[in-house]
Amino acid sequence: MLSLGAITKANPNTDDPPEHHAIAANAAQAAPAVWGSYLRSWAPSLARTRPSLKNDQSIGFRNPWPSWHKPTVAELWDSFYWGDDNDGCIELAASHLTDSPAPPKPAPSKLPRFADVDDWPSSLGAKAAQLLRIEDPDFLFPADTKAKVTWLGHAAVLVQLPSLEQQNGQPVRCLFDPIFSMRCAGNESAGPIRSYPPPCKVQDLPPIDTVFISHSHYDHMDSSTITAIWQHSRDSVRFFVPLGHKKWLLEWGISADRIIEMDWWDSVQLNSPNPTSQNAIKIHCTPAQHSSWRSGDDPNATLWSSWYLESLTPNNPPHRVFFAGDTGYQFHPSPHWPPSPNNNFSSPAPHDKDETEENNNPKHPPCPAFAQIRTRIGPPNLLLALGRG
Repeated sequence: MLSLGAITKANPNTDDPPEHHAIAANAAQAAPAVWGSYLRSWAPSLARTRPSLKNDQSIGFRNPWPSWHKPTVAELWDSFYWGDDNDGCIELAASHLTDSPAPPKPAPSKLPRFADVDDWPSSLGAKAAQLLRIEDPDFLFPADTKAKVTWLGHAAVLVQLPSLEQQNGQPVRCLFDPIFSMRCAGNESAGPIRSYPPPCKVQDLPPIDTVFISHSHYDHMDSSTITAIWQHSRDSVRFFVPLGHKKWLLEWGISADRIIEMDWWDSVQLNSPNPTSQNAIKIHCTPAQHSSWRSGDDPNATLWSSWYLESLTPNNPPHRVFFAGDTGYQFHPSPHWPPSPNNNFSSPAPHDKDETEENNNPKHPPCPAFAQIRTRIGPPNLLLALGRG
């Protein structure tokens, strides 16, 4: 099993809470939030003074940038999409396959849920199945590979990095936001159902060294998947989570010494158990613009994050991997943004004009966290942005 160094805290010499920590000004604000506060426009206002945590109570977390916007009830309602899925991206991509023969109909276990098997291959679902096909994963790690990525559906991805042994060792296997359940609701009988089945089972994975969770939403932190990984890789796996998530994993039976809870800008290093090896992986918990919610009374009570890994070998520059989690870059209230693509990529539709101000300045500023991460750690060699904010 890989050895783990001590966590390096971002601000070890101050009692002042970071800007992304929400502080209660009084006992009423420190009380548990009601379920309705998950709708961000109904969430109670928080004190924005910066007192010491010794005297005041942290009640959760916040996005500390002007780029964050709490949607109104009307904006939330408008964001719902009703009726049939008419995704213009599918039609656009399919139009470039007109000269390619239609592939044979996949086996039922490989079909997306929305594919119309009786109208193959002309239905929208069938076209989507031709564009995105489920393959059996190949987890082999070729020699001299700097990183190998296997997408496992939704935001789940397995990243394999070179061994920390000096030679002939197994790659370091890092699993991000895994979900192998068909529904993301804490059970398999109700709740949102995935469009594509997972490409494999947890039991088909190689031994996992690290699991990274970005936030508490059910489609990114799935209890059934986490407990299955724990049973599968108990001898090797550690779980890295943002602040507030440890309690959940403890309830699911994960050993406390395998759970590493981190704040933004904290870092920790994985090392080889062989003291002669200088190879290492440095792990950074980095900011994200998002939210959290798990049960009725805990909106934004746990932190959300992205993750940044640096694969370190002597006499070589670090190879950096950035997993963005479910972060958002920019808020657009219009339900028509981004505009649907079309075959000739004509000029933007009229409603797009509301998204910018004069002099081409963004009406809604981009989240500055990405530039901050690049400045503090360096540009990534591999960027994984599979969620949405």
